[in-house]
Amino acid sequence: MAGRDQAGGEWALRFPAYQHVKIGALLSGSCLLTPDGGPALRLSEGGCSLLVGGRPYEVSSGPGLEPRDGQAVYRSAPSRRNRTPRPTSDRERSGAAAGLCRPAR
Repeated sequence: MAGRDQAGGEWALRFPAYQHVKIGALLSGSCLLTPDGGPALRLSEGGCSLLVGGRPYEVSSGPGLEPRDGQAVYRSAPSRRNRTPRPTSDRERSGAAAGLCRPAR
């Protein structure tokens, strides 16, 4: 499964625990990736992420923002291939590509 996300302005999304590997690459802009119990990591254009361990996490435009339910945002998006969290402004845009890998059973 893979998708492309775009966001602008101030935004924050929280995602629950998961049972697969999550892979991401930031195509433009920047964002914060904060796994539960871990430090916030600033990702910039060209940066990549690999999430393992299944802990909940947040992705945001910056610190101190109240996150929305990331799964609910994606479920309500018109297209599952190009999802866009609704920004509060059009200041800086960030774009990311992501995917997940599930272990064979």
